Amino acid sequence: MTGDWIVDVVELMGGHPSRLLDIDLAGDAGAAERWLVVCCLLSGRAAEAAALAAARALEGAGLAEPAVLAAAEPSVVAQLLRGAQYPDAEGSALRLLRIAGGLARSPALSSLAREAEGSQDLAARIAALAPGLGPATVTR
Repeated sequence: MTGDWIVDVVELMGGHPSRLLDIDLAGDAGAAERWLVVCCLLSGRAAEAAALAAARALEGAGLAEPAVLAAAEPSVVAQLLRGAQYPDAEGSALRLLRIAGGLARSPALSSLAREAEGSQDLAARIAALAPGLGPATVTR
């Protein structure tokens, strides 16, 4: 036990999914953008195991970065999602590509965070980056 009850609860429940995917949200440049792609997978209708498997598949294919993902062929992304048993692979691939395109064209999330006037403003700014980003995804 660390003494910080929230950290202890998260660890007891299996740890934060970002740790399971080796995404260092505190110290890795571009980690927030990669994490937002994962949040899109986690906020879908898939079980967490399928969402994490899909995230690993995208990472393994070199498609974890939004700018790279945005340029990918929809059929390739759908095939990776299907292989991870992610539901509605084709529709989900199109949603991911649309969101990745919005992220690729936007300022870094760290810039948005610095400019935001609180967490609700930040969530609204992130949700406005691309169609398909909503409260369930942004607050993940």
